[in-house]
Amino acid sequence: MTDAEKELAQVKKDEAAMRSQMSTNSATLPGLNLPTTQELLNNLEKFKKGFVNYLQIKLDTDKEELKLWDCSNISASELSGKIPNDEPRYHLFNYNHSFEGENMWRVVFIYSCPGYNVPVKQR
Repeated sequence: MTDAEKELAQVKKDEAAMRSQMSTNSATLPGLNLPTTQELLNNLEKFKKGFVNYLQIKLDTDKEELKLWDCSNISASELSGKIPNDEPRYHLFNYNHSFEGENMWRVVFIYSCPGYNVPVKQR
């Protein structure tokens, strides 16, 4: 092998190593990629179609999966009563309201966490 061929081989080897590192360490959380229960997936469909307007999702730290905790139809005034004070949760709420005479809805995402009295893994 000539010196140029050796240098080219080393460059290719270094590039491959860098690509490997980038694919595993490049971003902190580019997207949440956790397993979800089938029950949660089914109820997400109901939520998207408007059959329910509220979902509460829990991260099961033992199984490392997202699971449905609550699925219901509630009013905006009931939302604060759904937030637990002992564990973090994800909430999806379809907020139906009127603005300047026009009926509209918005999906509201809420992450609730009771503070530092829960383990770091749950936060």
